[in-house]
Amino acid sequence: MFLRAGYSVYLVDQPRSGESNLSTEAVTPDTPWASNPMYGDKTLYVLSRIGHYDEKGNPVPNAQFPAGEANYQAFQQSWTIGSGPLDNDLNADVLAKLFNQQKDGAILVSHSMGGTIGWRTALRTDKVKAIIAYEPGGTPFLFPETKMPKITNARFQALSTSAMGVPMEDFLKLTKIPIILYYGDYIKIGSENVGEDKWGTEYAMAQQFVEAINRHGGDATLVHLPDVGIKGNSHFLMQEKNNREILELALKWLHEKGLDKAFLIKIVSQCLPYIGYPRSLNAIRCINEAAQTMTKKIMVEKQLGNIFCKLGVNLMNKQWMKKSFSFFAVVLLVSMAMTAMAKTPDETSAISRELAELGRAVQPIGSPNDAYAKYFTGQSYLSNLSTDKNLPVYNVTFAHGAHTFWHIHHGTCQILVAQSGQGYYQIWGEEPQKLLPGMTATIPAGVKHWHGAAPGVSFQHIALMEMHEGISTEWLEPVKDADYRKLK
Repeated sequence: MFLRAGYSVYLVDQPRSGESNLSTEAVTPDTPWASNPMYGDKTLYVLSRIGHYDEKGNPVPNAQFPAGEANYQAFQQSWTIGSGPLDNDLNADVLAKLFNQQKDGAILVSHSMGGTIGWRTALRTDKVKAIIAYEPGGTPFLFPETKMPKITNARFQALSTSAMGVPMEDFLKLTKIPIILYYGDYIKIGSENVGEDKWGTEYAMAQQFVEAINRHGGDATLVHLPDVGIKGNSHFLMQEKNNREILELALKWLHEKGLDKAFLIKIVSQCLPYIGYPRSLNAIRCINEAAQTMTKKIMVEKQLGNIFCKLGVNLMNKQWMKKSFSFFAVVLLVSMAMTAMAKTPDETSAISRELAELGRAVQPIGSPNDAYAKYFTGQSYLSNLSTDKNLPVYNVTFAHGAHTFWHIHHGTCQILVAQSGQGYYQIWGEEPQKLLPGMTATIPAGVKHWHGAAPGVSFQHIALMEMHEGISTEWLEPVKDADYRKLK
């Protein structure tokens, strides 16, 4: 899901686990789940608050975990016992080496027992720029060794939360980066349900962990999903029916912290098949280098535009870049810089005024989209930003509530870059996704979808599609008005 949001992702398995399960040390009694594998499937299901078993031994999932035997089997097939002793310091050492290979650093996303690995990795390298931790627990939280927290014991003491002391010098490294922790539902200390009780103790420890970081000048946030209106999630919240809603929380947090890469980087990453390898890496590197001149708070559009406008000019003046930087990437740089640098809208244009009032500079509206009007609900306008017929780059303006019919692009993906106002896009079979200025969406080839303005407002986005032989667009039925009116 982070990939679809435009981020490059390393999916790692810790040593002695998953696809890295070759171990040079024998399994020991403390190897996770190795001591009692006979009932490991049922134990993990209950401890993780996914659900319970009825009187016949059939699994009954909680609210957000997908129901059905196929989903139950898929979950049980997705995990394994460790193939050797759990060594959190070894895991952190290895992960730190991966982070050190990232020139500009990366964001660490952890889950469950991986929580402590995340904290310890940040002690070993300054390349960890932020940590998103989903239900950390089952392994120790870190605290200054001179001020350890209160331990809340679970009803079964072996399941209790834990903490480990580290020198203050090390602990303070955690105060240098933003950290956020998310916990799901069904958490209650003292509950008869062992999973609810166990994770109640972990949540209590997380509260102390966040308080300790902030007390020492850090930036840590703890989110209990039911407190923000998201209910029914288990320990495996990233696998559940509302996982997109949960992801949006993290994406919003990254944006607030200035850690969502400029949308140029997202686009170049997503269009790698068109740019080619390794030219795409050159593009990403150059954009990253430009971004390094900005502080976290410099994601203001005109500042961003100035930097990338200069970058675009400089790139085209360098012979080596002409050879290694595809035309596609240059078009992206220049067109996106144009977006950020767009002049104040024409005061006589009601739509431009509305979009400007919504807080974003806008592209020229262009001409009425008469040629495709029969495939749109409401009025739309087109402004061509490219002169290359093989790479059309259009700014599309949707008047109040205007949106496309359902349609499919055959043979090519489409990239949308929200410019002004508020919009939506929806892939068939999925929930509608909001598009706010700076957000991007990649529509895969051959996928039925629609996009346009939110009800009652205007919206602009840039649309990019590579054109080549065999490309076509299949226009389908209008979006049902009753479904559209439900959007906010």
